[in-house]
Formats: sequence, C-alpha cells, structure tokens
Amino acid sequence: MPNDRERDFVWNESPESAEIGAGSSDATLPMDPSSGVPPADTPEPPMMPFPAISGFWRRFGAFMLDGLLLAVVGQLLGWTLAPFWFQVGPYGRFVGLFIALSYFGIMDSWIAGGRTLGKRVAAIAVRSEKDEPIGLGRSLLRTAIWLIPLTLNGWALPILANSIAAWITTVVLVGIGGAVVFTMVFNRRSRQGLQDMVCKTYVVRLKGRRIAGFPVTTKAQWVASAVLVGVAVILASATPFITGALSHSTPIGALQPLYQTLQADNRFFSANVVDQTFYSTGEKNQRALVISVWYKGRPQDSDLAPLTDDVASVALQRVPNVDQYDLIRVDIASQFDLGVSSGHLSVGDGETPATWRQQIAKANSK
Repeated sequence: MPNDRERDFVWNESPESAEIGAGSSDATLPMDPSSGVPPADTPEPPMMPFPAISGFWRRFGAFMLDGLLLAVVGQLLGWTLAPFWFQVGPYGRFVGLFIALSYFGIMDSWIAGGRTLGKRVAAIAVRSEKDEPIGLGRSLLRTAIWLIPLTLNGWALPILANSIAAWITTVVLVGIGGAVVFTMVFNRRSRQGLQDMVCKTYVVRLKGRRIAGFPVTTKAQWVASAVLVGVAVILASATPFITGALSHSTPIGALQPLYQTLQADNRFFSANVVDQTFYSTGEKNQRALVISVWYKGRPQDSDLAPLTDDVASVALQRVPNVDQYDLIRVDIASQFDLGVSSGHLSVGDGETPATWRQQIAKANSK
C-alpha cells in the first residue's frame, strides 16, 4: 500500500505524459520521451503576411517584354495604315501615348490583377500599401508619371518649339523623368520609383519568400527628386538666355532667317539647320551647311528633285555669305512616329553653292 508521498505525486503509466496532483486535477503536460522532462513552451513563428519587393532587374525585364509587345503592335498598325501615318507625322505619337497609357493603366490595375503580360512572365505585380490591387484611376496616374516624360523624349512636335512649351517639356523630361530614373535605380530600400512613391504602390514578387511589411521610402529620396525637379526648372529658365547669347556670338545666329523660313513652310512639319565642320588630317577642313526638313506626307519620286532644289534655293537667298560653305546638304525626310513604332524614308543631295545655282537655273529653264 503506497505511503503519503506516493499518494500525493503519482506518475502516469504513459511515457508521454504525467499527472500532477492526481487527487485534485486531471491536467496533463507533454513529456520529452528522451529525458522524461516536460519541454519549455515553443514560441510561434512571426507573421509574414506581405510578399517580397521585386528587384530592379526583374522589373526592367518585364518592362522590356511589354515594350517589345507594344512595338510589334505598333509596327503592325504602322504598316497597315502607313499612308495615313505619313500624313500625321509627329502627331502620331499621341496615338502611341494613348495605346501605352491604356495598356499599362488597365493591366496594372485591379482589372488584370496588377499584372501586364511582362509582369506575368516575371511573376510580379503592382500592389497598394495594403497588398491589394489598385484602382484604374490610380493606375493611370502611376503610368502617366513615367510615360509622359518618356513620350516627350525626342518628340519633334512643332508646338514644342514654343518657348512656354519648351520650358514645360524641359521640366517634365529632365526633372520628373530624371527623378523617376534616379529613384528606380537608387531607392534600394523600397524599390519604389517616383510613380510608386506618389501613388503609394509597390511592385512585388508573387513567388518566394514573404516579409513582415512593406518598407517605407526614406526622406532622402523625396529630397533628391525635388532637387532634380528644381535643377530642371533652373535649366529651363536659363536656356532662352543661353541660346540667345549663342545666336549673337556664333554662326547659329546667321542661320536663324533660314530656319524660320523653313519652319513656316506648310509643306514641312519641322526643320533643322546646322553649321558643321568636317575635320581631316592632312587635308583641308570642309565646312558644310546641313539642312533637314520633315515633309508632310509621302512625296512622289518625281517631286523629290524639285523639293531639294526649293530648299537649297531658300538657303542661297536667306544665308549671308553662303559661298563660305564648301557644301550645302539638303535632306528630305518623310516619316511617322507613333512612339511605340516609327517609319522613315529619306533622300538627300549635297552640292557646292555654285553647283546648286547651276542646277536650280537649269531646272527653272525647262
């Protein structure tokens, strides 16, 4: 018969549990089979509810795939309606802007789960700060922040030659565009570009490890973006004074009458005039007047020679001391530009001023 000690503390026969105070409680504790001692409480693993942030190169790869897709669509559209696009010229980029804005705006929103086709291949998606797909309006704004500077780059739109439009273009292209590139490359903490910072979005990986929460962009990135925009404002404001000074102290000023005459010609979308010197070793340097015009539409082959003669004739009349040039080159371009695709045809002729006079006189005598 057990004594008092044995009655107060009786081990259960099961090797995995023990009964404490058998006479007063039914509670049991798990036992370590190897040591016979109840183990300490095991803490639960931390919660990891958010997907990891996508890296720069994965996003860049997805963007390149999307760009390739849009280029193919743009080329098909260009080949199908080529005569129309040649008539539209640089204004076709508005169509490309609409196509790209619609594609990225819709696909990056909740409508397509925040995933363009390129992002689907890369297994990444656009998400809000709460790890949710974003609305269409928010997605369109996010896309416009990086797409508009990209569209303005190299856009030969005639209205952009206006001083106010040129100022706005410089600020948007250099300031906002520069801030987008800077933050995309150097914002290593949250990997948010300026468009993500403004719209409070993240591009996340849908596979792999998870994290406790999305990181927050540091104030340094906001400051750097503001500085880039400020520098662009200063540059845009100073450009008219710089070009004005150059026009009075360099040969550029003497070419202004020619440029303005060609720019006002309704046959052309735009014109460009360059005083260029070709240097060679052991030979005489060649000084050339290079004139480029963007023709509206697609000229017939029979129209090209008279067209080049007309441009050369304007140069002979509007450029002071034109005989100082060893060569006058005239390039006639006919092209379309959709932003996502383009087409280009060009013809050129280069002659000495004396040869141009003879050629034009011969054509006029027919």
